Amino acid sequence: VSRRMVNEWVAKYLKGGISALESKKPSGRPSLLSSQQKAELIDYIEKQSRSASGGRLNGEMLQSYIQQ
Repeated sequence: VSRRMVNEWVAKYLKGGISALESKKPSGRPSLLSSQQKAELIDYIEKQSRSASGGRLNGEMLQSYIQQ
């Protein structure tokens, strides 16, 4: 852990107490895939990586799989 990060944590604690150090909900666009869909996609990618054809995937291939 860097000195800068520790200094940020101390400043947050001094400003807002222990609750200021708690993790907040991440910002950004929510996922369009459910947890089950993500697990299925990971399984597909892992199977493709072990295939005899070399397992090379690109964005188009993944997009096509997701749309099925």
